[in-house]
Amino acid sequence: MNGKIKTYQDTESFHNGDVTIYVRSAGKKPVYQARIRTPLGTGYIVKSLKTIDRDEAYRRAIDLYEELWFRAKAGEEVKSKSASKVIEEYLLFQSHKSRFANTEKQIGDHFRSFLGKKTIGAIDTKLIEDYFTHRRNQRYQGRQLSENTLNSEGG
Repeated sequence: MNGKIKTYQDTESFHNGDVTIYVRSAGKKPVYQARIRTPLGTGYIVKSLKTIDRDEAYRRAIDLYEELWFRAKAGEEVKSKSASKVIEEYLLFQSHKSRFANTEKQIGDHFRSFLGKKTIGAIDTKLIEDYFTHRRNQRYQGRQLSENTLNSEGG
């Protein structure tokens, strides 16, 4: 541990303890955070509410709580690993294969940097199409990427 003790200020709970808002005193900015128990008891989601106003924090936390419940009722995943973490696990699994250097470059570098901080649940057909549009617009050594390169990335 880095020696900092986490302390929470202005803590309030709602909805039978399923929603808690608080300010972390160890944070860089004193903004409200939310801790929301996920539907079906699969843990918690902790998210910055990006406001210093208590009433606005309450509204944002309740909105997030309701969004999670609607997503759960629709059968969607509400708590998802980061795409970067899934890519890291995949690369570890693939590391013994002969074409690992290509896989590491294509997925580990290009796709991971395109995804940024997205969760694995955010990846859909539209995002994949956007990725390949992005790659088509990139240049390597002054030239546009070939369709063969893009096909091998997609394959």
